[in-house]
Amino acid sequence: LSQIVEQTRLVAEAEIAVLLLADDQRNALVARFVSTRGEAAPTEWVIPLDAPGMELGIFARGGVYYSNRAMDDPNVIPAYRPYMEALGVRNFCGVALRARERSIGELYVVNRPAGFGKDEVRLLRALAGYAANAIENARLFEEARLRAEELATLNELSQRLAATLRIE
Repeated sequence: LSQIVEQTRLVAEAEIAVLLLADDQRNALVARFVSTRGEAAPTEWVIPLDAPGMELGIFARGGVYYSNRAMDDPNVIPAYRPYMEALGVRNFCGVALRARERSIGELYVVNRPAGFGKDEVRLLRALAGYAANAIENARLFEEARLRAEELATLNELSQRLAATLRIE
């Protein structure tokens, strides 16, 4: 995750990049990595998915949004504002991470000296597609690994039970 975020920040020529992933247990988007010029930024972002305005946000719509006047933008969802203020956000571009026709997170690049436009949106969408596929593949791999462990345990148990059975 850190490599995805850091490379996205570099390619977008931005000061900051943020990766938020959906956490079903918390019903929230949670920051998994925040990169500020190569350094991990200490922050605990938790954006409740039921916060006011989230139903119109990029996660819910599976879309993209950018603003070159971030702190004055009336369309910014209030739940994001404290984190934006803490990072000193001047401009940003965010895109939903989509896998299997559902949103799994959001990827943001922040404070690009030249601001954001349609070219940067296209670039970030492409990068987000690659990131979403990598994240989803890692999740599926982990699920398969856990399932294989469960099946191995059940197989071992059934072999032990079969060894103790007597025909009579």
